[in-house]
Amino acid sequence: MLNLIKQNSVKFINFRFTDMFGSWYHKTYKADSSKIELILANEIPIESSFAAGRNAYENIILLPDLTTAFLDPFCAQATLVILCDAMDKDGKEYKYDSRSIAKRAHKYMLSTSIADQARFNSEMQFHIFDDVKYHTSKCSSYFKLDLIGENNSNKKQYDEINELKDTMTHSNDQLHDIRSEILEMMSEVGIKPLSHYLQGVSKCGVEFECEEFLRSADNIQKFKYVVRNVANSYGKTTTFMPFPIKGCERNSMRCSQSLWKNNENLFFNQNGKTSETCLYYIGGIIKHGQAINAFAHPTTNSYADHSYSGYFFADFTQATTKIPHNGKVCDAIANPYLCFTAQLMAGLDGIKNKIHPDEALDEQSESESMGLSTVAQSLQSALDALNHDKEFLLQGNAFTEEQINEYIIAKKGEIKDKELAIHPVEFANYYNL
Repeated sequence: MLNLIKQNSVKFINFRFTDMFGSWYHKTYKADSSKIELILANEIPIESSFAAGRNAYENIILLPDLTTAFLDPFCAQATLVILCDAMDKDGKEYKYDSRSIAKRAHKYMLSTSIADQARFNSEMQFHIFDDVKYHTSKCSSYFKLDLIGENNSNKKQYDEINELKDTMTHSNDQLHDIRSEILEMMSEVGIKPLSHYLQGVSKCGVEFECEEFLRSADNIQKFKYVVRNVANSYGKTTTFMPFPIKGCERNSMRCSQSLWKNNENLFFNQNGKTSETCLYYIGGIIKHGQAINAFAHPTTNSYADHSYSGYFFADFTQATTKIPHNGKVCDAIANPYLCFTAQLMAGLDGIKNKIHPDEALDEQSESESMGLSTVAQSLQSALDALNHDKEFLLQGNAFTEEQINEYIIAKKGEIKDKELAIHPVEFANYYNL
């Protein structure tokens, strides 16, 4: 690590930590600090403050994972970034550290002897806009988006571009160069990109190569950082919100998943077809689908469109199994550490208890016949499902009950914030009655 610092004339080292909501926090040290060798060896704690629960500040200690180091291509001064886990001031794992949750889930997987590796690859979708304005207060509430190259008065142009989508040529695709630069910067920070495409007006998609479970979640965090910085360099703004535009398709994070043991893909049998292990994994995903919603669709905006439904299918083009639940698996805005962990733990539970997809779907059919929804229709219903179906997440202490309870409380606060807000549509409907 010290050689890397010297070879690249690194001036600063930036230590980053992910909270329960997927936000990055950081602290930066001078690379020539007399303490830096001891810090990198975890012999001197990196003390930092953190907005716990987005309210009160708490002091935490960051533990750098040197295997995650990358040179930041966006800093004016040569800066090395290192992702960190976190501990509280008493030396215990910090309850708001989502990366540690993913690490414990991986450790639990190893303890079951089911697999020695989980691999995930992702396809991320997001919107790029010319500008955004939004505001909420007691007497004002609005948002305004400026679409890329779109005349707001020309609905025909908007519809035509949406119909063409990813088949548009470069001359008609005003975001092509931005996406290409995003892929170049992904490579700079250690992510292996596969492709990019235009999904509609202002909407883009990028696909990554398959990576080990924890590394894949790390890559999602790095990817979001890259997208925001590249867009900003072009004078644009970007969002991973599920539905930033009324009637648009969801900004999703499509996940392909597979379990491996001794370098063999457990989701195939000897005949090259879907194995029982794979089916049980899918069964676990289906059984715990509503609880997974709390992490895969974690915002009130996630439920602006109720057209999704539960289903699964196998895709062997990359020797993995895609398991889309509730339409397109996860929202791009989701915290990857929590979202991936919830899916992995559900899949492992399915394997342990031999939950066949047919049985899980039969349970869903019974629920539907009783008038009960088999997929969460709101963030509140997802949180209720998580509260009643969390035992599979507690295995191996991947999640703690306190973490789940704190998460539910925080998310209910977001629901309350929205419920208490006066919506502009209410003025349109009722002001002059």
